[in-house]
Amino acid sequence: MIEENRQVYEFDEFRVDAAKRQLLRQGEVVPLYSKAFDLLLLLVQSGGRDLSKDQILETVWPGQILEESNLTVNISAVRRALGEKAARPRYLITIPGRGYRFVANLNSSPTTDDGLVIETQTISEIIIEEETDAVDEAQVLSGKLIDASEAAPLLESRPRQLSAARGQGAFRRPAVLLILSICVAALIVAALYVARAVRLSRVSVNRFQQIKLRQLTNDGQVDYAAISPDGKFYAYTNIQRGLMSLHLGSLDGQTSIELREPALITYRCLQFAPDGRSIYYVMTSGDRNILYRIATLGGVPVKLREDMPWFFSIAPDNLRVAFLRYVNGGKNTSVVISNVDGSNERAILTAPLNRNMTSYCL
Repeated sequence: MIEENRQVYEFDEFRVDAAKRQLLRQGEVVPLYSKAFDLLLLLVQSGGRDLSKDQILETVWPGQILEESNLTVNISAVRRALGEKAARPRYLITIPGRGYRFVANLNSSPTTDDGLVIETQTISEIIIEEETDAVDEAQVLSGKLIDASEAAPLLESRPRQLSAARGQGAFRRPAVLLILSICVAALIVAALYVARAVRLSRVSVNRFQQIKLRQLTNDGQVDYAAISPDGKFYAYTNIQRGLMSLHLGSLDGQTSIELREPALITYRCLQFAPDGRSIYYVMTSGDRNILYRIATLGGVPVKLREDMPWFFSIAPDNLRVAFLRYVNGGKNTSVVISNVDGSNERAILTAPLNRNMTSYCL
């Protein structure tokens, strides 16, 4: 059994750091987005037990209703990070009809980098007491030496008189009046703000209740989708028997058309051109990611460039594309801009990997 409180897991040349959420290979960071890392960590912590698909979905995506294709995509990402293929697995075995099993032998003495530091604070209270000589105070009050028993009533009434006088004088000071006025004004503003927020929330709830939802597909196998800028069409992928196809649907209820027939490939990050006349997508076949463009109403796809990450966005002029790329051995992420044909490529921003700029589409 694997200890649940371990933070580092090592097998072969790999190291999984749960605290830093990193996968390293021979000391170099292997790029792996958040959900794929959660999936890998769950498999490593399973101790060689079979994990069903339902167990994985409930643990990695708790409370979410997801298609099984999401799990397939993330399993493929984990396999790529570990340098294996489904046909020749080294670490991750598919259990047909059930789920997956992690079969690598973990090192028996993993190390942890983080320690436990406990800080303590001590708060002390100092009380200063002042003693007053009754005879001296009595002399001040009367101007002469009197008996302490006669001075006691005077000393008892003196603090009350001074407190009352100070209290009456405090309310007459301009600074105190100004502060009170500011406090009253702040309370009024706060009350008005709360009343406005409550009214807007009620309006928002009423508007949301008026929204009508309409189901566009009914086969339950949609993985990626996009809506045209004019709101008349939508493009989506369909998975049947492990084959993915590309379709175009009409929001007015007309029958959808098949833009690309089913094949053993993957379409990612569908995007309509800003003018709505074409659709851009990344086609993954094996280890190759290729950017394509196809007319919205169908036709022959145009190959634009290879070596294209999944995450991209088309400029309003249809001539340039922006995308993310891992650099410096996966330690940094760059935002890159180029022409759609791959020319004039340049990085406009580079940030550490932990800034997590990754998203499905820019």
